[in-house]
Amino acid sequence: MAVQVQGSVSSPMDRPLANYPPDIWGDRFLTLSFDISELESCSRQVEVLKETVKDMLMASTTDPIRNIFLIYSLCRLGVSYHFETEVEQQLAHRFDTLSQLIHNNNYDLHTIADMFQVFRFHGYNMSSRKYNISCIYIYHINLN
Repeated sequence: MAVQVQGSVSSPMDRPLANYPPDIWGDRFLTLSFDISELESCSRQVEVLKETVKDMLMASTTDPIRNIFLIYSLCRLGVSYHFETEVEQQLAHRFDTLSQLIHNNNYDLHTIADMFQVFRFHGYNMSSRKYNISCIYIYHINLN
């Protein structure tokens, strides 16, 4: 970077360099080698596990709470993006019967809160006022 002052060009400004101590790791990570076949083996194993989780997600239609907790776990683990269509299908089906599910069963407050969190996280508008009486009732039962 040259600086021009009153028609004359001065030499580029030299920036001082920091005098850092040598790296304790050396260049160990610069020469990291990995086996492509091992990477492909891991990729195949991941695909098999993804299919297993998809099957678990679609097969758990008998117990709706187990299904919602599975979706909750996938979200908390950060892998739910692999199963977006399956999760949306399951939640759409569960959302239609959620009111009956909560009123017909005596779930604890933790279970209801996790169900609300899953549905709200996926964009379902839920009013807590609708379920306020059952939550207070369940909370009162658990205290006694």
